[in-house]
Amino acid sequence: MVLLDTEGEYVKIGEPTDDTAMVAALERRGMAPAGVPNTHLLHLVGTDTAYPDHPHRTEFGLSFSALSPYTVAEIVNMSEAQQERFLRTVDVAKQVLRDLKIFPKTPQEERRIWELNEFDEGYPTLTLSKIIDLASVFLAVADNASTDATWDVAARLADQLTAAVTERDDLRGQQDWLTAPNHRLTADAERQRQRGGRREDRRAPERPHPDRCPR
Repeated sequence: MVLLDTEGEYVKIGEPTDDTAMVAALERRGMAPAGVPNTHLLHLVGTDTAYPDHPHRTEFGLSFSALSPYTVAEIVNMSEAQQERFLRTVDVAKQVLRDLKIFPKTPQEERRIWELNEFDEGYPTLTLSKIIDLASVFLAVADNASTDATWDVAARLADQLTAAVTERDDLRGQQDWLTAPNHRLTADAERQRQRGGRREDRRAPERPHPDRCPR
């Protein structure tokens, strides 16, 4: 039986009651207090529970890399245009992971990619935060937003990927792939700030009015 306890009222259902009135009522019937045997407490990752000392407590949650991108699009009710851009962002993210040799990096992982069915599952090691950062870069470029905002998001993405590389011994040799581009991002952003965040106005010069032309 699965009991959805949104108020935390049944988290101690596996323990005998200590309520005096209930204990007395049980004694009158010749019964001893006892909890429901073999209970398990599951709660969402990143949340608290009303009974943190439960002997069988387990955190659970959905991993973005375990979800098919088509399932994600259906859950959030994306329009056709939104789904097209979302799937394109996922494709770019997968290529970034491959280029940085984060995944796949072994023949076994390469075979896993060939066997992957994206209608049933997601792409291994791909997180929602990476998708959001990539989408932010694309949006800033598409909207012709300030260069500062574009470079800041891109630099943050590079920092995150660099951290992922440095945390793994087998990828530390690839760190230069990220640090050099990241330095360029920082330098470009700084130059843009020194120019006051203004882009060059490339409009054609205004032609003088015929009445104002010298005769």
